[in-house]
Amino acid sequence: MRFLSISDEKDQYLIEINEKGFATRQIVFSEDGTCHISCREDCLAEGQIKDSDMDGEVKEISEQEFESDWNDIVSRYRYEWEAIKLKNHIDDVITGDFKCYYPQGKIFTYNQFFVLYKGRKEAKLHTEIEMRIIGFDNKNMWIVADD
Repeated sequence: MRFLSISDEKDQYLIEINEKGFATRQIVFSEDGTCHISCREDCLAEGQIKDSDMDGEVKEISEQEFESDWNDIVSRYRYEWEAIKLKNHIDDVITGDFKCYYPQGKIFTYNQFFVLYKGRKEAKLHTEIEMRIIGFDNKNMWIVADD
């Protein structure tokens, strides 16, 4: 994994990049003081990340720096996340709305949280499908589901 900080005139982006060069987690600190995080919003950089394609000031940061910011931001949603896990259990069937593709797989939304869908059902953007909960990804605060 690589961790980058990219700053432009308005925003700062912290990005976790996997061994294939794709962003797997991202934080955006906007000029207006808002913060966006890829486990709650579709704000993950698309495509393979190449240093030659980046604008702004780019620097490598440590995993610890990234994780510190990540954990600080996701802590704002921990109470809601724990409540979701108490209400939903392994093998429960839920209905998710297809939101986007991430390198990890298809991302659906369910009760304001993302669902990483590992199943085989086809889905078009903004359509719903039923899926079965197979686990919980606490780092991303994602429900993990399958067919």
